[in-house]
Amino acid sequence: MITKKWFLYLVVTFVFLAFAILTQPTPVYAQDWRDLSADLDGDGLPNVVEENGWYNASGGPYVTDPFDADTDDDGLMDGQEKLFDTNPLNDHSPGIHVEYQEDFQTKEYFPWQRYGDNYIALPYPSSQDAVIVRRGTTFSVGGPADAEIEISKSISSLTTLTAERDHCAGLWNVHVPENGTVGIYTITMEDGAWSESLNLYVIFALPTNMSTAFVDAFIYDEDSDKDSKSITFGDGDPRNYTHDDYSWIPEDEHIAHGFGWGYNNQHYTDWVFEDHVIQAINGETNTWDAANALGQRVDEVTCFGYPRVLTSSWCVLNPSSCGPDYNNKNQCSNIADLLSAFSRSAGIPARPLFTDWTYSSFDHSTEVWTQRPSGGSWDWYIMRGYDGGEGTCAASPHYTGGYNSLRDTEGWYAGSSGQGVYAGGENWSSLGGDAFRMATWDLDRTAMTGKIVKKDWWETRFVDYWGWSEEPEVIGSPPNDWPDPPGGAMAMATFSNADLDIVNHMVYMPIILGSVSGSTIQFGRVVADYPVDLDDDGRFDQLTFQIQVNVAQAGDYWFRGRLAGGFSEA
Repeated sequence: MITKKWFLYLVVTFVFLAFAILTQPTPVYAQDWRDLSADLDGDGLPNVVEENGWYNASGGPYVTDPFDADTDDDGLMDGQEKLFDTNPLNDHSPGIHVEYQEDFQTKEYFPWQRYGDNYIALPYPSSQDAVIVRRGTTFSVGGPADAEIEISKSISSLTTLTAERDHCAGLWNVHVPENGTVGIYTITMEDGAWSESLNLYVIFALPTNMSTAFVDAFIYDEDSDKDSKSITFGDGDPRNYTHDDYSWIPEDEHIAHGFGWGYNNQHYTDWVFEDHVIQAINGETNTWDAANALGQRVDEVTCFGYPRVLTSSWCVLNPSSCGPDYNNKNQCSNIADLLSAFSRSAGIPARPLFTDWTYSSFDHSTEVWTQRPSGGSWDWYIMRGYDGGEGTCAASPHYTGGYNSLRDTEGWYAGSSGQGVYAGGENWSSLGGDAFRMATWDLDRTAMTGKIVKKDWWETRFVDYWGWSEEPEVIGSPPNDWPDPPGGAMAMATFSNADLDIVNHMVYMPIILGSVSGSTIQFGRVVADYPVDLDDDGRFDQLTFQIQVNVAQAGDYWFRGRLAGGFSEA
């Protein structure tokens, strides 16, 4: 028997169900598949564009499949082929290729071609036929779906690399072991009569146990040019200054001072990396042995012979092209800078080191952050890309007098009677002018005490090299705590030339200044010179000099200089 209570429940339930059915929204069906999504296959091209056809620099119109992101199954989506100016209907275009991934950390090197925010390595043009990756990287190779792929070794001792097919992505994946060799490989694809190759260069991975500032300053930085410069110090004045020169120096005290400059490493270029660095480290398994191999390479391509300072790797490798009086010679700072550039190019942290000798000379070496193959701590070790004078330096190839291999820092400069040991720190942010001027004050090598005026990003290295218990006391920071040098005020000279291009081997040189005949103005030494990029286009527009001058009589004066480059003058 159904009670009134249950009957009421049934009526309510029926009414509720009837209401739910009657109030269901009427289904709306798409009138066309195009309405489901503006880009059904997610390849970056709207459906209507794919149906109607599109163009790029390789040709067109290309009618691609709006349901298939990669119409020709070569590993590049149709939208990428539009971006990279390749043919989306031909799986031999672009042929073999590697698309850049952020974890490669090699974007700054020469092979990568930029398209918008994307980078790719292609087998053409011929000057861009390489892929550079670091140890521990996994990368993907694209090409014709039916092609065969092989990774060959330049020497038998290299770690074997294999490519595994990823059918879903239409790519081949290659893993580079973390502890394998660095060196030169070749990736080859064959599809019937068609064949293409890419050079593959493996370099050392960036250290994971160091700060970002350390990596940015001494190896690799994608966001600024810190890594592209090496901070180099020099002995700016052979005098030993006293209270008679600067009133703020107490009686019976003394100082010696110098200055610094930024060296253009240019270590991502093919003529540094491909011509020298990867050839030298081919087959190495650790940074210690690789750094020694680079030291030997620097010795082979330079000649030590006391010329003037050079400020770019191009000039150090081609000194006679940067001035008529260089005669293929390089001084210690040039060789130390080049070895630093070579090391960074290989993925090894490095920086030039400076010490001065008895106020009248100075010496540069190269510090490399590495670990002995037998183990032990990671630290700065010292080396030099030459060992004594090397004759007239006129012969080709250069006379090689040997190099000083890596060793502990202790005792390296123990026999010198210098005024300091310095290296650029990791936090430098600008170049030019008084920012580099330095002073050691009241230095006592026997008592191991002294003071210094310096920027906070300079590193003094008295403890590591001279055995001090602590670094000297910092008593100020230039330029506020360091007055003009004796002999006159500081003059600022600016020389402009449109788009000076360091990459294309246009180099800047200090202008040689002397007395102006018949006048009462006397020029002293060039304290600093540095280029300026006014419009942030990566090309220098202006060259600024700071020069000592003595003016005995007020008046208007003029002077001029010559700006010389590797291929032209301005």
